[in-house]
Amino acid sequence: MDLSIAVWRKAARSSNNGGDCVEVARVGEVVAVRDGKDPDGPKLLLTPPGAPAPQCGHQERLALDG
Repeated sequence: MDLSIAVWRKAARSSNNGGDCVEVARVGEVVAVRDGKDPDGPKLLLTPPGAPAPQCGHQERLALDG
């Protein structure tokens, strides 16, 4: 999934202490989650129940798996 068009924002429940920050972005039906301290790191992609899973390339799957 191409997240280059994603508009990231700090999650409402993120801590304001010490830079702990979770960022979220909505791309279509998918909600992407990332560590705000590592914006180029792995992302977690969440879909609503019943929605098709996002299609990822091989490199993206590896990054999501850890």
